[in-house]
Parts: sequence; C-alpha cells; structure tokens
Amino acid sequence: MLKTKGIYADGMVLQQKTTNCIFGIADANAVVSLNWKDKSYSANADSDGNWKIEFESGNAGGPFVMEISSGSETVVFKDVYAGEVWVSSGQSNAQLPMDRMRYSYPKEFELPENNNIRMITVPISWSFEGEQDSVENPVWRCASPQTLGSMAGTSYFFAKKLWEELKVPVGIVNPAQGGSPISSWMSKQSLEELKSTENLKELAVWENPENVKTKQKSLADNQSKWDSLVYESDKGIQE
Repeated sequence: MLKTKGIYADGMVLQQKTTNCIFGIADANAVVSLNWKDKSYSANADSDGNWKIEFESGNAGGPFVMEISSGSETVVFKDVYAGEVWVSSGQSNAQLPMDRMRYSYPKEFELPENNNIRMITVPISWSFEGEQDSVENPVWRCASPQTLGSMAGTSYFFAKKLWEELKVPVGIVNPAQGGSPISSWMSKQSLEELKSTENLKELAVWENPENVKTKQKSLADNQSKWDSLVYESDKGIQE
C-alpha cells in the first residue's frame, strides 16, 4: 500500500538548502517515516491514507539514498542528488528533443555521462479532470550519449550552463507540449474568471469521456495514415 506520488524516483534531484516535500499514500492512519542524510522525519497518514512529509534537503551533492517506510513496507530511492531544480515548459521550442538537433550539435553526443545534469520528461497524456498530482512510472535520466537524444534541447543547454557556472547538480522538470495553447494549461475556474466563453464551450465537449476516446482514436488513425504515406512516398527513406 505504501507508495509515493508526484515525480519522485531513482536519480531525482531535490532543491538544495530548503524545505522539500514528499507525499503519497499508505494504510489509513499509519505512521510514515523518512530517512534522508542520516536524519529521520515522520508523519501520520489521514483516514484515507494520504500522507506528506516535509524535510530539509541540505547542501548540494550526491548520490544519496532516501528511504521511506511504514510498518513492514519500505520504498527506497537511490542515486538521489540535491542541487538546483527548474521547470522548463512551453510549446514545441521547449519540447524539441536533442535527437532532432543531433547534426547541429554533434559534439554534445560525444561527451561522457554527466551525473550532474538530470531531467524528467513528463509524458504527454490527455487529462480533463483538473490538476494531476502524479506521473505514472516517473523516470529521471542523467545526460549521456545514450540518453541525450530524448532530452529537450532548450532544457539541456540551460541545465548545462547552470552546472558549468554553479558547479552543483541541476535537475530539469520538462512538461512541455508542442502546439498547446495557454488555455489548455489553465484551470476551469481561471477560464470562468476570465469569461473565456469559447474555451469553456470547448472544455465542456472534452469533459465527456466518450468524446475524448473518439478523438484519441481519430488522431491515432490519422497519424498512422500520415506516417504510412510519408514512408511510401519518401524516396530517401526507401533508399
């Protein structure tokens, strides 16, 4: 039953020198303990099993081990660092992966693994049920020739510059979505306060799960047809 929510995972970076927070679920009213840098913290889960622990991250460095326990259950996060954490979001220019910049910056792909530059790319998914508090199976990656291609270029170069100047681990959270209008990032309440009638009408359509399911299938089918046409007609791919 014990588990964390959010984006906590092996290889993560925590903001240095400040109070951090970790949260999740456990058995109802259970005591949950956190061990971090030889210090212990604890909290009681509520009647629904929700718990939250605040703790001090301390100075930059790593790797460290974080251990969360409740009763006979234990969750362990390894290869954890403390440093500078930034969110890098936006549209396609914030999402564009290094793999598509490979020929512009070939030397970046020749650099050795750098444990001080880490990134989590939030998977793109549909949600019309308000703000979400968790990412399913979050994955943090450090920069290396094997992982660099999947990292957003803007985020990577920003993190690299920070690391070179500050000499501390840098973690980037990248939830960018190409082509997304600002209204899609706003809550229903915000749209109502702004009297954004057209956006509210559109939201009403997508609040129906069946409409979402139909649209997802339509997009997937159209993407498949497009890919097939491209591969069949592109002489370069054929040869």
